[in-house]
Amino acid sequence: MVLHSTAVLLLLYRIKEPSSSLPIEVIATAAGAVLTWVQAKKHNELNSSYALAAHEIVLIKGESVSVKNEPQLSEFVINSEAAFSREHTQWTARKSV
Repeated sequence: MVLHSTAVLLLLYRIKEPSSSLPIEVIATAAGAVLTWVQAKKHNELNSSYALAAHEIVLIKGESVSVKNEPQLSEFVINSEAAFSREHTQWTARKSV
């Protein structure tokens, strides 16, 4: 945000003083690069989070075949809901940021 603001201010100054030689293009390119890097980092975090959720779902599916009675079913459902609740909580936290 600082780089974008600096580029805008330098551009406004260049409009006032057209003969000035300021590195506006370099600053604007750096601002774009920083923004791209931040977005790529967010994508990597999201990818890791979804990979973990997919792994947990596979584990839950594997546990479903071992359920033999009602107490085991109850425990299985509680564990499954907890896993999905964790993912939903993380998703909500990421969405609000």
